[in-house]
Formats: sequence, structure tokens, C-alpha cells
Amino acid sequence: MGKKLGLSQDQTAKLEPILAERQQKMKALRSDTTLTADQKKDQRRQVQQNTQTELSGVLTPEQMQQLKTMRQMHRHGAKTGA
Repeated sequence: MGKKLGLSQDQTAKLEPILAERQQKMKALRSDTTLTADQKKDQRRQVQQNTQTELSGVLTPEQMQQLKTMRQMHRHGAKTGA
């Protein structure tokens, strides 16, 4: 992701803890048996929104747009089996 977005070393250093925290929270959600499927879905959405907000504080608007495009292509590829 870093090379595709043309991240600086400073940006990379700032993104690592954000992405690590997101991964940790998602893993905890998957293993939490006390939540319903709807609760997990809501919490996943909240984690994603929080991550987006944090990313937008580090990435330039152009990099955010590039990331959005990359995610859309990834989703499209997953849906079509590519």
C-alpha cells in the first residue's frame, strides 16, 4: 500500500500504529462471542469509520482518493473472483 500511495517515511511511521490498532480491534471483534452478529457489524463499521478519520489526518486528499480507488478495485475483484 505504501508504495502505491507514495507515502513518505513520516506518513508510514504514523500509519503503522493506526493500522495495527485497527487489526487488533477487528481480531477482538471476531473472537468476541458475547456480541450478536448485528452488534459486531455495527462495531466493525465504527472501527472502520474511526480508521478512516485517522487516515485522513495523515494522508493527503490525493492519497485518500487513491486509497478509496484501490479499495473499490479490491472489492470489485473479490466479488468477480478476479
